[in-house]
Amino acid sequence: MIQHVIESLSDRLSDTTDKNMSYMKRNDDSIDWDNKPYCRTDSLKAKSSEKIEKWTEHGADRLYTELVNTPGGELADVRTSWFDDVQGVGYDATGLYFYEVGPVVATAPGVTWNSAFSMTEEAPEFKSEAWKEVASNFNFSDRDEQKGIPSKVMSMYSGLEDYTQRNDCHRAVHPKELRSHGPRVTDRAFEIATESLATFDGVCGPTEGPAWTYTDPEAVATDSTAETTESEETAV
Repeated sequence: MIQHVIESLSDRLSDTTDKNMSYMKRNDDSIDWDNKPYCRTDSLKAKSSEKIEKWTEHGADRLYTELVNTPGGELADVRTSWFDDVQGVGYDATGLYFYEVGPVVATAPGVTWNSAFSMTEEAPEFKSEAWKEVASNFNFSDRDEQKGIPSKVMSMYSGLEDYTQRNDCHRAVHPKELRSHGPRVTDRAFEIATESLATFDGVCGPTEGPAWTYTDPEAVATDSTAETTESEETAV
C-alpha cells in the first residue's frame, strides 16, 4: 500500500515537473517583437499565423538593416528576391513586401516609406462636412463616375482611415494595398483616384525619390538641441 502511494506521488511529481519545465524552456522559434525597432501592425496580429510572422520578421530585419546602414539612409527599391522561398502564407514575394513587411518597417522611429500613404490627425473624418467640402472640389464627370473613380476614392479613404485608427494613429499603406478597397477599376482610373486621395488635408501620398529614407532620431534631437542653445545664446 505504502509502496503504491510512493509510486503514485513520484509519477505525479514527474508529470508536474515536466510540464513546468516545458513552460520554463525558451522557445527559440518565437519572435521577441518587444526588442525590435519596429512593431507588428494590427493586421499582422489578427492573422495569428506563425509562418507569416516569421517571414515578415525575416524580411523586416533585412530591409531595416540595409536601410540604416546605407550611406545617406536611402533605398531606391527593395529586392523582393529576399522572399523568393516564401510558401504557405497567402502571398507571393511581392505581396509579402507590400502588405506585411513594408508596413511593419515603417513603424520604426526615423523610417519613412515614401512610396506609401499615411494619415495624420489633421485628416477630416470620413464623410464629415470637412471631408465633403474637399470632395466637392473634385468635379468628377459622369464618365468618371461610370469608371468608378468617385467610389474608389471614397473606399480608399475609408480604408486608409480604418488602418490608421487600428494602428495607434499611424500606419503606412501602399497604394497596392488600398487598391483592393472598393470597385475594380482600370489602371488609369486608379491613378486618378490615388492622386485625388492625396489632396485631402492630413493625407500624405507617395512622393518621388527613394522608396525609403531613414534619419537617426538621436541625431535629429541633438541638432535640435544645438539650434535651441545657439538661439538662446544669440538672444542673450
